Amino acid sequence: MATSLSFADPDTDAELAAFIEGVRKDVAHAAEVLTRTGTLVASSTGFILQRIPGQERSVLANYPDPWTGNLPITVINFDGSGDEKLASVADTMAGFQQVFVVHPEITTIIHIHTPYLGAYAHSHTEFPLNYAAVARHTLSRTMPVLIDRRPNEGVLIIEHLKRDPHLRGVIEGNGGATLWGDGVIPTNKFILLAEEGAKCQVLAAALGGTREFGPAVLDEQWARTGLR
Repeated sequence: MATSLSFADPDTDAELAAFIEGVRKDVAHAAEVLTRTGTLVASSTGFILQRIPGQERSVLANYPDPWTGNLPITVINFDGSGDEKLASVADTMAGFQQVFVVHPEITTIIHIHTPYLGAYAHSHTEFPLNYAAVARHTLSRTMPVLIDRRPNEGVLIIEHLKRDPHLRGVIEGNGGATLWGDGVIPTNKFILLAEEGAKCQVLAAALGGTREFGPAVLDEQWARTGLR
């Protein structure tokens, strides 16, 4: 089931239940792919926020627990309320969901820990998008690193999007990364490419580091996806 703004407004209990089930299936499928490809860390650390079309609420899901296989999923309001078990992170969730308010084109926010994006996070290094398979999907040329973790991450994302409206993600100092897009599966596909690019660039460091794209390469990549 597609989980994007093209989905009819789930204005009945049955439609909402179907939407939530669609998100659950998408998250389970994405987790299987990310685990099989070595993208998701062994602890499955991460969460997915999927905006519910036409409502000021989101579906919040975690990747499946590696010990039990449980896939926690709930519905929360844009102010972070809606599930008492999440009271301790309500402000954090509210901050992330403000991104939905300011940027209606974004329907999905995913925080995830992966080995090579995590390497950038732990070295406090900005992640330059120098892998062609990643670069063709965004006009942005980098993912900035958030080192000062005191401000709400959602607020910081909004500020970075003011400077770079094409930005697709940020690196979280000493943690993982937060990426966004339109739909659970498309956003996880971008995560898979981003992790692949990070791995190539980390390995390239042993050979002198990643080089900039050659002449016209970026234009060629953007033409493939219609960005230019």
